[in-house]
This record gives sequence, structure tokens and C-alpha cells, in this order.
Amino acid sequence: MTADIYPNPVSATSYISFALRSSDCNVKIEVIDLLGVVVHTLYDNIKVKRMTPEIVQFDSSDLPSGIYSIVFSVDSGERIAHELIISH
Repeated sequence: MTADIYPNPVSATSYISFALRSSDCNVKIEVIDLLGVVVHTLYDNIKVKRMTPEIVQFDSSDLPSGIYSIVFSVDSGERIAHELIISH
């Protein structure tokens, strides 16, 4: 899986793009704070049927400024994380 977040740092809306290495996978995308608490779930085991890049819009205006992790999990066990900086 590949993933990117832009813009980063973000003040309100960011875009998260990701592409899978295989098709027909369940994807979970979570926003996690520095304490390890899931503060937002963007995808919750959503079936992604293609390997072309997907783009998800994320509105971070309800979260306080700070450093977060965007964690991508696939049912195959693959998991990656990217740092997201929110600055209002």
C-alpha cells in the first residue's frame, strides 16, 4: 500500500490518497492522537475493489491543533502510518 496526505500541515481540509497492492481488500483508515486514542475513523473496513489510487477528503476542523497519525490497515495485515500536523 502507498499513501500520502496533502496539504500537511493542514488547517481545515486535507486529502488522503492511497493505493493498494492488490484488489478487493478491506481498508480501515483511522486518525490517532499522541496518546494512541482513535479520534476519527475515515474508513471502517470498507471494501476497495481496485488498485488505482483512492482519494479521501478529511475535514480536521473539529480536532484541536496538534500532531496525529493517520493509520492505514488492510485485512491482509499490512499497516502503515503517516504523521499529520493540524494547525488552526
